[in-house]
Amino acid sequence: MSSPLIPMFPGRVGAITTPDGGMAPARAGRTSEAIVGDAGHGRYYEQVKRYGLWTISTPSGGIIMTANMVVSVASHNGIGIYNPSNSGVDLAIQRAVVVVVSGTQATGGAIVWGCVPTVTGITGGGVTTMKNHYTMIANGGPPAAKAYDGSVAVTGSAVANIFRYFGGGPSGTVVAGSNATYEEMVDGDITIGPDTFVGLFLTVATTAYVINASITWTEIPR
Repeated sequence: MSSPLIPMFPGRVGAITTPDGGMAPARAGRTSEAIVGDAGHGRYYEQVKRYGLWTISTPSGGIIMTANMVVSVASHNGIGIYNPSNSGVDLAIQRAVVVVVSGTQATGGAIVWGCVPTVTGITGGGVTTMKNHYTMIANGGPPAAKAYDGSVAVTGSAVANIFRYFGGGPSGTVVAGSNATYEEMVDGDITIGPDTFVGLFLTVATTAYVINASITWTEIPR
């Protein structure tokens, strides 16, 4: 009895380089498996190659987060990104990390994702230290977003909304050298539309709470 015919996957084996606007066949491996971008290029390769992936980090000496999130954005002294109303893109946060260097965490305090939808009066120009993941150049592009690393004020609305909790250690003085680290692989489930600010905030005022932090995002045409 003959074996049934197995349809062949209509893909080309081997690397393919095609300019934008060109037509390209699907790719297949040598054992007829389908090849997708994650397999050989990494998850964010397409966005990186098209200059769409960015990271903002606090200065090397860290920033002091002292005020709680219910005061104005100008006072919280945290890290965040703002999507101007005329940017033409959505900002999809991919990951964030906070390293607690020193200071005192107030009882009941935590680091949270705070958001300001329909921002009133964001006038701060942001910083120019954000890095493009392809060029590795500060502000190379530049990005459509305005980014804030805690070293400059963000004048605007108060952060009245907790989006979700990010992390928070035990109350009391941070042990020197412990460098408690919190990281969230967001993978785009926080996507910032036009005229919206999202950043990392404290829920309770603290004493000289020093952190280093980074936020990575992609810029996706609307």
